[in-house]
Amino acid sequence: MSSQASPTFAKAVYDLASIALNELEQAHLDGSVSRTPVNQTHYLNAWVTKAIKTQRFAHCVAAVLLVWQQQGRSLGKHAQLKQTFENIVRIYGSFLSEQGSLAKVYETQIDALFDQLAEAGWSLITDSVIDRKMKRNSAGMDSLVICRQQYERAIHPEEKRLIRPLSCYIRGNVEQLISLALAENLLLFKVTDYKSKVKYHGEYIIYPSNNGPFLAQFPA
Repeated sequence: MSSQASPTFAKAVYDLASIALNELEQAHLDGSVSRTPVNQTHYLNAWVTKAIKTQRFAHCVAAVLLVWQQQGRSLGKHAQLKQTFENIVRIYGSFLSEQGSLAKVYETQIDALFDQLAEAGWSLITDSVIDRKMKRNSAGMDSLVICRQQYERAIHPEEKRLIRPLSCYIRGNVEQLISLALAENLLLFKVTDYKSKVKYHGEYIIYPSNNGPFLAQFPA
């Protein structure tokens, strides 16, 4: 029996989105689907449902397929599945090697992100110990809070690379944060956009090697 390892979520969702777009394009070429947004949406909504029923893709993407199915049913053409798949191919494609692996994340990338946020006028609170619900005053500024102890445990002491997930508590311009993170080859994964251990802040996670188990946040 084959002992082939399961793909990472990043590789699995990239493959899924690539196949969906390729098969949509083939449907355009053979004349079965026109290039109108309504027909493209109808095709992709049906494609997602069929992928779920046939269990075509790795188990790690099953949950996001169900989310897309629900969006397709409730939002129709506004579900924007084609745009979502294009974003996945573009962004995850820039992180994956030809072999499908992800590069390690280093402390220098995180420090560079913090520097960019500081230059953009964010309040950075990095010296707190967050072991319970707490409030941090940023005087109305966009703010990022991290737990000092968690940060110290998350960074390998010699190699200076991220070895454990790092929570970032965010209040403010999340779109700007996502864009600045991408510029430093970092993906952010949303846990919550409001309620978290830090009052009025959402929680976003940076994973080692950007290997989050669900879909990363993309710029709007």
